[in-house]
Amino acid sequence: MENHKGLLVFGSTTGSTRILALSVKSGLADAGIPTVVRNARRAKVVELLHFPLIFFGCSTWEDGCIQKDFREFMHRWGGLRLDGIRVGVFGAGSRAYPHYCQAVDDLEHELVERGATLLGPSFRGDGSVYGLRPVVQKWANDLVGHFA
Repeated sequence: MENHKGLLVFGSTTGSTRILALSVKSGLADAGIPTVVRNARRAKVVELLHFPLIFFGCSTWEDGCIQKDFREFMHRWGGLRLDGIRVGVFGAGSRAYPHYCQAVDDLEHELVERGATLLGPSFRGDGSVYGLRPVVQKWANDLVGHFA
């Protein structure tokens, strides 16, 4: 981990957020930021304290809920503080549902409450994630252009 500047943690049920996560990783690599990627099911809370830059990807389920694996990961955070850590948030959703990408909004709020600083606007993907790959890759690259 010592050669990595970034951490990316995602929760994905159908694979859509995983696809976006891999594109975010590519965008970060293009910006010169080597990144460790963790599925929320396997992520360790302590890892969040070892990176100055963290991206979180989470899809929205049911009536605006955070994806199950990611929600369980967050339950392990306890009193975790993220002061001084810069974060980016992204997620997949569908405007056909009333709580479009609500998980992104909820995650942003939680991270800011814990002291993290948002790098900029979060990415909310609507539509085919395959078509969104270059868009989210550019979003990640642009968001951290000043960070590297």
